[in-house]
Amino acid sequence: MSGPAADSSGVAGLVAQSWGVFALLAGLQLELFVLLNRAPKSAAEIADALTLNVEKLRPLLNALVHHGVLTVDGERFANTTECAERFGSPGSGEHYRVFWRAALRTAESVRSGLPAAKPADVAAYFAGVGLGTHIADSVAQAVDLSNVTSLIDIGCGQGGMAVTLLEHAPHLHITLVDLPEVIPLADAYQEKQGVAGRVTTVGLDVVRDTLASHVDGPFDLATMSRLLHVLPAGEAVRALRNAFEVLRGDGVLCVASTLVLDPDAAGPRGVVDYSLSLLNLEDAGRAHSEEEYHSWAKEAGFATLERVAADTMVARKR
Repeated sequence: MSGPAADSSGVAGLVAQSWGVFALLAGLQLELFVLLNRAPKSAAEIADALTLNVEKLRPLLNALVHHGVLTVDGERFANTTECAERFGSPGSGEHYRVFWRAALRTAESVRSGLPAAKPADVAAYFAGVGLGTHIADSVAQAVDLSNVTSLIDIGCGQGGMAVTLLEHAPHLHITLVDLPEVIPLADAYQEKQGVAGRVTTVGLDVVRDTLASHVDGPFDLATMSRLLHVLPAGEAVRALRNAFEVLRGDGVLCVASTLVLDPDAAGPRGVVDYSLSLLNLEDAGRAHSEEEYHSWAKEAGFATLERVAADTMVARKR
């Protein structure tokens, strides 16, 4: 049976593209790319190192070459440069494994109204979805950090953004806030990166607790990333109000790496796809319109909310 052409569009195109994704997921699950990051290997050598069936392995390797994930020279397979950068180190593909495994349960989530792949271990979930170091660049582009001395990152995860922000602005002192079960991950990462003395961590629920009672503010700048789109509207407003209350009178909130839908809610593609994965992982996870974010910010007390990039918004107290 022949499959659809790789360049076909519509339904046939989706079917054609899916096989590359399945091949990539299998490679991640087998830790194939970590092995090949050490040195190119033949199919037999890979099968021996990873205890795999070599005859079943060969079609997978061929598919990964076809889809531009691996290269082959004679009989020896190697990671492409992009594959090595993304998946070559242990644990580097966990983010994709989490979301793709969840995506396979979409029908179950839609039937029940509950996230079928909601993680039981919140700390392990945060450890797997990435450090968010790239988000610091978005913040640095959106806000002039030269006059910022105190920053609070609300929903910090492991605190990868904080470490990178300290590279942009070494004069900063940063307070990291997240759920109590997540903070040990942040503490360990800051210690590992050698910045623990410049960072304070606080464990609390930013929706249910009063932030101002637990942190040493006020702050020049607050940041939120990958947070608002996992909260119901009422909880999103409470999180924003908590940020509002710990900022100085002229303080700024930067909302980065958030999901903003086009007016027709059918794009952009990356936002729509990510929103689909969230419905399996979070009780209220989904993308929202720019108008919804504006409404929440206004209800929380902010005077303005400006969208400064595709996934970044800046709210000002006055």
